[in-house]
Amino acid sequence: MSSAAATILWFVLVMVLVPLQSSQQTNEAPPVGTCNGAFDFYFIIDSSTSVAREQVFQKQIIPLVKNITMLFVNPLWKVSYTTFSHDAVVHLNLTANRNKINQTLDQLKSIQTHPGTFLAPALNEVHKQLFRNLQALGVPRASVILVITDGKLNDFNETIGRADRLRKLGGAIYTIGVGKASTYQLSMVANRPSSQHVFFTSNPSLLVGFVSEVLRHTCIELIGVSPDHVCIEQAPNTVKLTGKGFNSATNNSAIFCRFKINSSSIYDTKTHGRIEYDSVNCLLPTSSCGKRK
Repeated sequence: MSSAAATILWFVLVMVLVPLQSSQQTNEAPPVGTCNGAFDFYFIIDSSTSVAREQVFQKQIIPLVKNITMLFVNPLWKVSYTTFSHDAVVHLNLTANRNKINQTLDQLKSIQTHPGTFLAPALNEVHKQLFRNLQALGVPRASVILVITDGKLNDFNETIGRADRLRKLGGAIYTIGVGKASTYQLSMVANRPSSQHVFFTSNPSLLVGFVSEVLRHTCIELIGVSPDHVCIEQAPNTVKLTGKGFNSATNNSAIFCRFKINSSSIYDTKTHGRIEYDSVNCLLPTSSCGKRK
């Protein structure tokens, strides 16, 4: 397809994540595919003293984070890592630089744990990054926020308020609880419906089983456009996008299609008809002709 025009689809996302129990007692993820989507992924990782017991942080949580990270292969995909205990520490601001990503993953294995499970400061750090993106782009960027914790939150009420602020900026929040984490608290932090955005295991060795589900439900990927050549003044008045994860939004009015035509003009249009997991129809702009990438 021609590069004379590109089609870009922006989403305010709420994705589905369902627990997958695994009998494997290993830190290696089972074989799964990869995702070529370009969006933002924020890890918020519990680094309180409780995760230091039996080296759960080093042996289960960080391998889980690494296995998920490696599934996203688009060079425009960005990730950030923040840990929390009595306070929040941003180990890597949002970036697509794979060297920095790999260095940070190695460094996370050796960080010191501290008392306290205060999630609100970590959510606030992510909010700062989301807000900077909004200022730069003018629209919320598709963002996944994955919180991993093994304990009850010490700042539950404040955390709820911070989570709501993230959602207003397009963030889709998922929570993974392990051990003594409170499923009630995690369900209040995560997006609705809570049954689809919170998952839990009492056994840390089963965390690896969540990897393929994270990929399947958080991947937003544009694969094709049909037809790839049409005059906008003539029928049809829509184009069909195919890919993955298009039906992830709970608020369809917040979804729009952005067309860049002839490498210069930008048009935003609404979707048309039902939004499926693997396809969505976009109304065409009211002027110009060209091919779509």
